Amino acid sequence: MATIKKKGIDKKLLFYIMLISLPLLQYAIFYIYVNINSFVLAFTSTDALTGVTTFAGFDNFIEVFRRFFASEDSYQFGIMFKNSLTVYGASLVLHLAFSLLFGFYLYKKGLGHGIFKFILFLPNIIPGIALLSIYKYAVETAVIDVYNMLGFEPIYTLLNGKDTVFGTVLFHNLFFGYGTQVMMYLGAMNKINPSISEAAQLDGASYLREFWSIVLPCIYSTVITLVVVGLTGIFASDMGLYSMFAMNAPAETRTLGYYLQRETLFYSTDKSHWPRIAAVGLCFTLVVAPLTIVVKRFLEKRDPMA
Repeated sequence: MATIKKKGIDKKLLFYIMLISLPLLQYAIFYIYVNINSFVLAFTSTDALTGVTTFAGFDNFIEVFRRFFASEDSYQFGIMFKNSLTVYGASLVLHLAFSLLFGFYLYKKGLGHGIFKFILFLPNIIPGIALLSIYKYAVETAVIDVYNMLGFEPIYTLLNGKDTVFGTVLFHNLFFGYGTQVMMYLGAMNKINPSISEAAQLDGASYLREFWSIVLPCIYSTVITLVVVGLTGIFASDMGLYSMFAMNAPAETRTLGYYLQRETLFYSTDKSHWPRIAAVGLCFTLVVAPLTIVVKRFLEKRDPMA
């Protein structure tokens, strides 16, 4: 008589559950819960003395609109918006032009491509605070000394000068983000079937023709992904200002992302300000979400590989 084996626990299923449980828990807490809680907060009001929370309707959004467009601080918010757009525009030009072209240079294994890869990846190895300290020391000493030695009108500071601080911070943001973009484009290019490039070379295609007609269409999805993701940075990126200046970034350099981060940290223990900050974040989302969808669909329709 054959014995009936008891069905045990599926070890593969158990392993799979254990593998995804922590990421799902993190997603549930730090994305779903946080976003739902922020949405609810935006429509509430908390008394500073009693801590009692009540429904506030759209009062917080009215306050946000007044602060941004109808208060003495409106001018400062205009500067923040302009700076945020400048950062995105500069990043877009740098990444679409120089990052793509230099990535193609590395893809074709140009002279020194190995050492260039190492140099571009280096900022991801060295701690950010160390790179920031080196950069601050360089621009406040070496750069100024060289500039003054060339006989130009003397300058004494770049990070504390009203006319130079934004450009100095912007250069830091672009310079240390450049390598990441190049390596991402290079990774996409390396996935292109080598036989396609070899066929183009046999047909006598120049490097420019290969880049424009073969490489760019093949990595188009990566390009539009980075362009679209960068749109969120208009309202979310602090341009490294908090790391460089903490809570005291000069008004000329502040961005919308830095404003939201600074407000959150400054009022981290005062619940009465949380609903207004949540309303600011929701307003930013209401602007950037449809913009991102529109730009994404617009670029996808122009995919040469579609």
